Amino acid sequence: WQNPLRRWRRSSVFFSSILALAIVAGAATPPAAAEASHPVTVQGVQALERKNYATAMRLFRQGVAEGDSVALLNIGWMYREGLGVKRDYAEALRWLEKAGAQGNALAQDVIAQMYYEGQGVKQDYAAAMAWSLKAAGQSQINSQIRIGAMYLLGQGVKEDRAAALRWTLRAAEARVEDQIGLPAEVTNHLKARAQYTVGLLYERGIGTPKNVAQAISWYQSASALGSTEAPAKLAELQVSAQPQFDIVLWCDMGTYGSSTKTAKSLVSIDTKAKYVKIESQNQVMEMRDGVYGKIITSGSMAADAINLQQFVSIDGDIIKFGFKKNGVADVNSIDLRAGILRYSGQATECTNARR
Repeated sequence: WQNPLRRWRRSSVFFSSILALAIVAGAATPPAAAEASHPVTVQGVQALERKNYATAMRLFRQGVAEGDSVALLNIGWMYREGLGVKRDYAEALRWLEKAGAQGNALAQDVIAQMYYEGQGVKQDYAAAMAWSLKAAGQSQINSQIRIGAMYLLGQGVKEDRAAALRWTLRAAEARVEDQIGLPAEVTNHLKARAQYTVGLLYERGIGTPKNVAQAISWYQSASALGSTEAPAKLAELQVSAQPQFDIVLWCDMGTYGSSTKTAKSLVSIDTKAKYVKIESQNQVMEMRDGVYGKIITSGSMAADAINLQQFVSIDGDIIKFGFKKNGVADVNSIDLRAGILRYSGQATECTNARR
């Protein structure tokens, strides 16, 4: 027998941690980071970044007159944060709702958070859910996390733990390129929090049968994205936060410099974490599915490496991996059955595979 009050307190602490996740997610990035395309609004964003608030407001109002929803969003944000004007939540909400009505996903998410917290309006969970659903329908990760937390806590909707898991999973699997108005670094941080939460749900059997193996996989993914909580969880479960390579290959990777001798690279793959590591003579490359970051992590070119959207997919014996740049995918693959690596347009042989 266990004291029901004690049991409730334990679960309330867990629920509170999920709620904190939703609140953190709702603190949307300033719209200066949004993908403004209207020329006047772009100028306004630049003025906002320089903290020239009077000029920014004038340009945004001009953008509004020319029908740009991002300009509406930015005016709402300036009133919400008190940038060059007296902070006025009610006025902020008025402008944001105009942008939201025009389908601006970031505005819809900010509105949802204001209703959720009662900023400039009476706290209204039903309205928060309605606006969150609109933004989440456009793949807005903040809103997906908030919806998951609200289903878990029964806020504005009937408590539904299975729905909580479904929505948090959507956030955990969100794509950086779908997050208009959120920098990739912010998206990665939110994904890591969502992945950690999914791990908790699987570990505790909330909204799903208990599955510690699945929990570990999500904790490892969260750890790879920089979660500070996940490594501690993995240590608690006596599992390494480091990749667990279940495939290791030696692959011919061509020649280096003036040498005519073919060089081999060690290709290691963690299929559960969807992680590929290639160690060659002069550099190390790492790719993790869904991560936005540097691919070259060690070697002479590492200092000049740029952040890229990475992907790793597994379909039977075919593993595809690579990155996207300016919307164009650079796809490489390994055929485990044939022992062939196709990399940078060339096909080379691989040996010593193990699974």
